[in-house]
Amino acid sequence: MGHHGFGMGRRMCPGIELAEAELLVACGSVIGCFVLKPNLDANGQPQWPDSNKFTPNVIGGPLPFEMDVKVRSPEKAARIKAWYEESVADEAAGKVAAGL
Repeated sequence: MGHHGFGMGRRMCPGIELAEAELLVACGSVIGCFVLKPNLDANGQPQWPDSNKFTPNVIGGPLPFEMDVKVRSPEKAARIKAWYEESVADEAAGKVAAGL
């Protein structure tokens, strides 16, 4: 709460609670499926993103940065692949139904 993207006062976004709940679920899913670590430099030291490099947009975030992302287990990798394939099939079915 309190981020400018949701507004404030009478003009506050009515969906703020839903958006924050969805973000919690999405972030939890990412953390549950992947190991996220900073890249290491030539000396084995972590390379953290520069905390001063953000987009200039009103609703922005950090500029792209590299990191080490690995799936936690083969079982989770299979589940992620199935979710992806299901999503692609659903999208294709939606386009067919829409006549696209």
